[in-house]
Amino acid sequence: MRLLTTLFLLLITLSTSAQQKAPRQMNYYPDNGDIVCVNGNNRYTRALYGSETLYRLETSDRPLFATYDKKNNRNISFYIIYKGVKTRLDSTSWCEARYRGGVRSYKLKNENWNGGEIDFVAIASQSSEAAMFDIKAINFNSDISVVKKTDELSAAKQKEKVCTERATSVWSHAKATTLCLAHQ
Repeated sequence: MRLLTTLFLLLITLSTSAQQKAPRQMNYYPDNGDIVCVNGNNRYTRALYGSETLYRLETSDRPLFATYDKKNNRNISFYIIYKGVKTRLDSTSWCEARYRGGVRSYKLKNENWNGGEIDFVAIASQSSEAAMFDIKAINFNSDISVVKKTDELSAAKQKEKVCTERATSVWSHAKATTLCLAHQ
């Protein structure tokens, strides 16, 4: 009788645990040698290394970055200003992120961009401890500004963050203009 009770309880436990599991969502999929994610929300999922040092560029499912080395750790984000509206590039309505062999690229669209797109590429430099960003604006019918924001973790004050914002470029009626930035 005791064996029968144990088997019955085991059967009930297995059936309830099978019913409670939600189907797994596929966040990443392969596409022609790339690892692709559409509208992902995970941060710092892929590190890019440029040289044989401790420096690395952490990339996310959206264009939000962190740099790490022994002394200077920073978070880097970008936003654009288009027709007076500021949009963080990690908060756009549509984002396709791709990873292939040391390069992270993004295609970004947003509802208020009127068909405009941003193509964004991030790599870690092979020759220095730096990150390089290539930002291409496509089909914007008015000027846009790209702003890079850096939150730096001070080595002397481990918990205090120092924010800097810098307008990096203003594009005039950007149909297909590219901006290259280096961040050290």
